[in-house]
Amino acid sequence: MSTILEYDTDLLPPSEKHVVVVLEDDPGTLSALVRLLGHEPYELRATLKPYEALEWIARREVSLLVSDYIMSDMSGLDMVESVKKLAPGTTCVLLTAYADRIRLQQRWRSSIRELIEKPWDARTLRNTIRHLLRERELQAGRLSAQEGE
Repeated sequence: MSTILEYDTDLLPPSEKHVVVVLEDDPGTLSALVRLLGHEPYELRATLKPYEALEWIARREVSLLVSDYIMSDMSGLDMVESVKKLAPGTTCVLLTAYADRIRLQQRWRSSIRELIEKPWDARTLRNTIRHLLRERELQAGRLSAQEGE
Protein backbone atom coordinates (compact mmCIF):
# COMPACT_ATOMS: atom_id res chain seq x y z
CA MET A 1 0.00 0.00 0.00
CA SER A 2 1.32 3.40 -0.86
CA THR A 3 -0.52 6.66 -0.96
CA ILE A 4 0.32 9.94 -2.62
CA LEU A 5 -1.66 12.96 -1.55
CA GLU A 6 -1.04 16.48 -2.81
CA TYR A 7 -2.55 19.63 -1.41
CA ASP A 8 -2.01 23.26 -2.29
CA THR A 9 -0.91 25.62 0.40
CA ASP A 10 -1.13 29.27 1.33
CA LEU A 11 1.23 28.74 4.27
CA LEU A 12 4.35 28.08 2.23
CA PRO A 13 5.79 30.21 -0.56
CA PRO A 14 4.74 29.05 -4.04
CA SER A 15 8.39 28.52 -4.97
CA GLU A 16 8.63 25.57 -2.58
CA LYS A 17 6.34 22.56 -2.49
CA HIS A 18 7.51 20.44 0.40
CA VAL A 19 7.38 16.67 0.17
CA VAL A 20 6.92 14.70 3.37
CA VAL A 21 7.40 10.93 3.27
CA VAL A 22 5.77 8.85 5.99
CA LEU A 23 7.07 5.30 6.45
CA GLU A 24 5.19 2.95 8.77
CA ASP A 25 5.01 -0.83 8.40
CA ASP A 26 1.66 -1.24 10.18
CA PRO A 27 -1.23 -0.59 7.74
CA GLY A 28 -3.60 0.67 10.45
CA THR A 29 -1.05 3.10 11.86
CA LEU A 30 -0.11 4.30 8.37
CA SER A 31 -3.78 4.89 7.62
CA ALA A 32 -4.15 6.92 10.82
CA LEU A 33 -1.11 9.03 9.89
CA VAL A 34 -2.50 9.66 6.40
CA ARG A 35 -5.84 10.75 7.90
CA LEU A 36 -4.03 13.04 10.34
CA LEU A 37 -1.59 14.60 7.86
CA GLY A 38 -3.55 14.33 4.63
CA HIS A 39 -4.87 17.89 4.73
CA GLU A 40 -1.61 19.55 5.68
CA PRO A 41 0.02 22.09 3.33
CA TYR A 42 2.57 19.79 1.70
CA GLU A 43 2.71 16.81 -0.60
CA LEU A 44 2.34 13.70 1.53
CA ARG A 45 3.69 10.36 0.38
CA ALA A 46 2.99 7.37 2.60
CA THR A 47 4.25 3.82 2.32
CA LEU A 48 4.59 0.56 4.20
CA LYS A 49 7.84 -0.26 2.38
CA PRO A 50 11.24 1.25 3.28
CA TYR A 51 12.65 0.61 -0.19
CA GLU A 52 9.77 2.47 -1.82
CA ALA A 53 10.46 5.46 0.43
CA LEU A 54 14.16 5.31 -0.49
CA GLU A 55 13.25 5.20 -4.18
CA TRP A 56 11.13 8.37 -3.80
CA ILE A 57 13.94 10.10 -1.92
CA ALA A 58 16.46 9.12 -4.60
CA ARG A 59 14.27 10.50 -7.41
CA ARG A 60 13.30 13.91 -6.01
CA GLU A 61 13.89 16.31 -3.18
CA VAL A 62 12.12 15.24 -0.01
CA SER A 63 11.97 17.81 2.77
CA LEU A 64 11.10 15.48 5.62
CA LEU A 65 10.97 11.78 6.42
CA VAL A 66 8.78 10.54 9.27
CA SER A 67 9.72 6.91 9.90
CA ASP A 68 8.68 4.24 12.33
CA TYR A 69 11.53 2.95 14.48
CA ILE A 70 10.76 -0.79 14.55
CA MET A 71 9.84 -2.27 11.17
CA SER A 72 10.14 -5.78 9.79
CA ASP A 73 12.25 -4.91 6.70
CA MET A 74 14.59 -2.28 8.13
CA SER A 75 15.02 -0.42 11.40
CA GLY A 76 14.18 3.26 11.52
CA LEU A 77 17.81 4.07 12.37
CA ASP A 78 19.03 2.10 9.34
CA MET A 79 16.45 3.92 7.23
CA VAL A 80 17.70 7.29 8.44
CA GLU A 81 21.31 6.32 7.72
CA SER A 82 20.33 5.31 4.17
CA VAL A 83 18.44 8.57 3.67
CA LYS A 84 21.38 10.65 4.92
CA LYS A 85 23.65 8.95 2.35
CA LEU A 86 21.13 9.48 -0.48
CA ALA A 87 19.89 12.95 0.45
CA PRO A 88 21.81 14.56 3.32
CA GLY A 89 19.48 17.57 3.36
CA THR A 90 16.38 15.54 4.20
CA THR A 91 15.18 16.16 7.75
CA CYS A 92 14.43 12.92 9.62
CA VAL A 93 11.93 12.27 12.40
CA LEU A 94 11.36 8.94 14.15
CA LEU A 95 8.02 7.79 15.51
CA THR A 96 8.54 5.29 18.29
CA ALA A 97 7.25 3.71 21.44
CA TYR A 98 10.91 3.27 22.46
CA ALA A 99 12.17 6.85 22.66
CA ASP A 100 14.15 6.18 25.85
CA ARG A 101 15.99 3.29 24.19
CA ILE A 102 16.85 5.44 21.16
CA ARG A 103 18.06 8.34 23.29
CA LEU A 104 20.68 6.00 24.79
CA GLN A 105 22.16 5.26 21.36
CA GLN A 106 24.85 7.63 20.12
CA ARG A 107 24.24 7.15 16.40
CA TRP A 108 20.84 8.80 16.36
CA ARG A 109 21.96 12.19 17.59
CA SER A 110 23.46 13.56 14.39
CA SER A 111 20.88 12.13 12.00
CA ILE A 112 17.48 12.38 13.66
CA ARG A 113 16.01 15.82 14.22
CA GLU A 114 13.10 14.77 16.45
CA LEU A 115 11.79 11.71 18.28
CA ILE A 116 8.01 11.57 18.55
CA GLU A 117 6.62 9.05 20.96
CA LYS A 118 3.79 6.65 20.16
CA PRO A 119 1.01 7.03 20.83
CA TRP A 120 1.53 10.47 19.41
CA ASP A 121 -0.41 13.59 20.19
CA ALA A 122 -1.99 14.76 16.90
CA ARG A 123 -1.37 18.45 17.52
CA THR A 124 2.25 17.87 18.55
CA LEU A 125 2.96 15.74 15.48
CA ARG A 126 1.41 18.26 13.06
CA ASN A 127 3.10 21.21 14.75
CA THR A 128 6.48 19.47 14.82
CA ILE A 129 6.31 18.82 11.08
CA ARG A 130 5.16 22.39 10.37
CA HIS A 131 7.97 23.78 12.54
CA LEU A 132 10.62 21.67 10.80
CA LEU A 133 9.37 22.73 7.36
CA ARG A 134 9.38 26.41 8.40
CA GLU A 135 12.90 25.93 9.74
CA ARG A 136 13.96 24.61 6.30
CA GLU A 137 12.40 27.68 4.70
CA LEU A 138 14.30 29.99 7.05
CA GLN A 139 17.58 28.18 6.38
CA ALA A 140 17.01 28.41 2.64
CA GLY A 141 16.25 32.13 2.96
CA ARG A 142 12.73 31.77 1.56
CA LEU A 143 11.08 33.19 4.68
CA SER A 144 11.97 36.13 6.82
CA ALA A 145 12.23 35.52 10.56
CA GLN A 146 8.83 37.22 11.09
CA GLU A 147 7.09 34.94 8.55
CA GLY A 148 8.59 31.88 10.21
CA GLU A 149 7.03 32.66 13.59
